[in-house]
Amino acid sequence: MKKEILLLLFTSLTLTFSCSKNSSEEEIVPPTPAVINPEIMSLSSNFIIEEQTLIVKGQNFKSDNDKTTLIINNKNYEVTPTNTEILVKITSEMGKGKSSIIIQVGNKKSASESFFIMHKGWQEINTELDIQKAFIFDDTNEITLLADTETSSNSYYGSIIRLSTSLDGYEPTTLSIPGGNKNDLKMFNSKVGATVTSSTGYFTSDGFENSNSFGNFLDNDAYAIDTKIISINENSCVIVNCCADYIYTNDKGTTSNYSSLWKELSMDNDIRLWSSKKLSDGYFYGAGISLEQSPYTNFIAKSNNGISNWEIIDNKTNPYSIGGQHKMLDVNLFLQVFYTNKELKKSTDLAKTWTIIKNNVEKVFIKNKTNWFIIGDDNKVYSTINSGNTWDLELELPADSKIKHMSFSENKILLSGEKILYIKHQ
Repeated sequence: MKKEILLLLFTSLTLTFSCSKNSSEEEIVPPTPAVINPEIMSLSSNFIIEEQTLIVKGQNFKSDNDKTTLIINNKNYEVTPTNTEILVKITSEMGKGKSSIIIQVGNKKSASESFFIMHKGWQEINTELDIQKAFIFDDTNEITLLADTETSSNSYYGSIIRLSTSLDGYEPTTLSIPGGNKNDLKMFNSKVGATVTSSTGYFTSDGFENSNSFGNFLDNDAYAIDTKIISINENSCVIVNCCADYIYTNDKGTTSNYSSLWKELSMDNDIRLWSSKKLSDGYFYGAGISLEQSPYTNFIAKSNNGISNWEIIDNKTNPYSIGGQHKMLDVNLFLQVFYTNKELKKSTDLAKTWTIIKNNVEKVFIKNKTNWFIIGDDNKVYSTINSGNTWDLELELPADSKIKHMSFSENKILLSGEKILYIKHQ
């Protein structure tokens, strides 16, 4: 009897303990796992050129159970990511202009991020600027330019402006440079350059964040007219006025010196210099017209340093027309385009004789000795890679386009003018 009572009590306790344990386990509810969304933390660039690689960095880009999809401008692309990085080569089919990018892992999406896609080939950059000159280089997407910012059509005020990339393409910033109205701009690279007022030069080594002024034509009783930059490198710059007076610096604008071609050669100062350049024989050449008497007399002079020691090497009667473009490519290759007859001509004998290369030409621009670009009177841009033997159509421009400048780097071309700007990534 005692054994039966003890067995019954033991069984009762065992059942009670068992029931209590199960009740406790049912009350412990495991937490629901948090939903982990992919997150874009940075893009390698907010402005990218077709065929370049965009690097997307963030977290939660990879899952063992779900595939990762890259969404650019509402188009899906399968990728093979790490958990924190995705590399994607930008193609033309992804779109252009302001664009969006999203990372999707399974059914979870990141927030959308914006960036700008620029296609290769000729692309128009919208602008309202009257651009006189603009420069582009391969190590930056920024553009440095000289623009007429005067609203009146009867006056001029030159300002130096930087176009910086943004999510909307390009944004202009007017640079604060002393001296007021700027006549000319020349960039040696993306940081080193110079600008000039009618009388004084300004040299920069940091993209015009700072600049050194050098020289003053008025201090030397010289005309402050039609002042332009004829050469620049890392340390030196030469500026010249209409009448072959020179100011030069060899120390980034810290000091300067003055010289005069016409004074050194005992010429009348009523001359007009149309070109001055160092050519392949190591000499600097200056060419222009003397207006002292009619008919006009041209001159071609050369110097071992481009500043002094000038000597006349040719002096002929009326071989040039006033008004037009004149280009010295080398000792045996001069080019000219007259605005009146629109003929592109070349000379291989220091301007003694001329040969017509092409008709109906408004302007000519030079990348190198064999690669030239012309603006035709049909509003089309043509190029040659064989010194004018054959020509290819490059670009059709809007009607009545006023093109003023072209600049070249190894992989880019920039064409600019009045409310017009085109870039070509090659």
